[in-house]
Amino acid sequence: MFCGVAGMAALSGCTEILGEFSDDQVGHTYSIDDELEMTVDRIEAQTGGSVTLDEFQLTGGSDSITFVLPHIVVTNLTESAISSPSFNVFSLQSGTNSRESYQTDYEDEIDDVGSSITEPVSGPLFPSVAEIEPDEQAEGWLVFRIPNAEDMVTLEAQLDGDVYQWSLQI
Repeated sequence: MFCGVAGMAALSGCTEILGEFSDDQVGHTYSIDDELEMTVDRIEAQTGGSVTLDEFQLTGGSDSITFVLPHIVVTNLTESAISSPSFNVFSLQSGTNSRESYQTDYEDEIDDVGSSITEPVSGPLFPSVAEIEPDEQAEGWLVFRIPNAEDMVTLEAQLDGDVYQWSLQI
């Protein structure tokens, strides 16, 4: 079930999902060393409730917890296969809170490639492939759990000593 709805929509388990947004850096693309382009093309946020990854159900624990789910697309610009960036290059900041993705927390239990999210959005977790073929893409969702999230969050990627940031409205 995909819950990309503008405004508020009720989900089972006393949960609400906050909609898709365009008044921020969603859609902003960074070109990295003429090898790849990295874009946050969508973002979803859910207050409270739970998120389902493969067979794991991650709970928020309270309505003060927000799940933030940015969707990442990485395109290979070269003429040969390159390794996809890992989920662990990403972190999310909201005010003074900084979090790594849930993939980092459950790294031993979740298969890097081929794992997926089914609620509140559906699709592969990032990265969807280990290697990106020429002119192909790796895409997928990152999952962050933020206490007392602010309206704007910053997604940060650290690659080869460089830092790339997206300011995102949730």
